[in-house]
Amino acid sequence: MNSSGSHDVYIRKVAACFAWIIVIHVLACIYFTITPKYYPLHRTAIALLYKRVFLIGPFYTEHRISISPSLYIRYKESVGEWSPFVDYGADLHRQYYNAPWQYDKLKQDDLMRHFMREAFNTKWKHSHDPAEVSNTKQFCTLSAFVTDGLIGKENVDSIHLIYSFSAFSSEQSAFKVDTVWNITFNPKQICDIR
Repeated sequence: MNSSGSHDVYIRKVAACFAWIIVIHVLACIYFTITPKYYPLHRTAIALLYKRVFLIGPFYTEHRISISPSLYIRYKESVGEWSPFVDYGADLHRQYYNAPWQYDKLKQDDLMRHFMREAFNTKWKHSHDPAEVSNTKQFCTLSAFVTDGLIGKENVDSIHLIYSFSAFSSEQSAFKVDTVWNITFNPKQICDIR
């Protein structure tokens, strides 16, 4: 009986030791993730070990956030002039920052970016002919989303899309904008959208 009791005490001590190691490990991960790099512990061998082995990321490095796509949209109704260009992604982000509980605004922007990336990757890399581009399933999905989800008007006669990439140049401390494609189409004449 005595050996069984000492065995239980030994197992409890080992379990407590492992629990403390896990707690210290989690706290170290949190510390090295959220604190700035100039804090003193970031210059130790332990910090180097954590950065190389345990921590995922970094998520927000310059090369990952220096390029940003934008989709500028304008439309013309059956009777009327062209509307001004609107960057709906920027508008959705602005709406979210004004009311952060409206998480659906970020999801709508993610969905729009997904649709435009899919449409771009399908044919625009190989063809710039609007007739070929507008026949793809991905472009039809983007067109339906823009027409119904973003513009939301019945009498839209033409839509003009400009897809561009803004890249930050650290040497010049400025953004460079590259227009990837520029297309005008009638949403009622493609993809069976009515």
